[in-house]
Amino acid sequence: MATTTDTIFREIKQYVQFVHGGMTVEKVILFGSYANGTATTDSDVDIAIVSPNFGKAPLMEKLDLYGWLHDASVRVLLQPFPFGSEEFKHTDDFFINEIKKTGADITYLLEQ
Repeated sequence: MATTTDTIFREIKQYVQFVHGGMTVEKVILFGSYANGTATTDSDVDIAIVSPNFGKAPLMEKLDLYGWLHDASVRVLLQPFPFGSEEFKHTDDFFINEIKKTGADITYLLEQ
């Protein structure tokens, strides 16, 4: 999906502000190909959403995030990943540690 960086950030902002309107969002991290500069026209946009509301029912939380993509009218191929606050802070999980190491913190989009 060929999209400009401005469009992608506008869509991410719209989405995370929509999610934040319904729950506490502590952190938003862009990771994957868009964070490391290797995105292609077929790349999705990976974001980690960290919230104290997450971590109890991962499958349902993921489904909620996908449903909100539609509700927020997101027009880019956004791939949200829910993480509980404690899980994200205190883990030895490889995936989470990779997100922390290589991702870009874009939490500031909640406040603009």
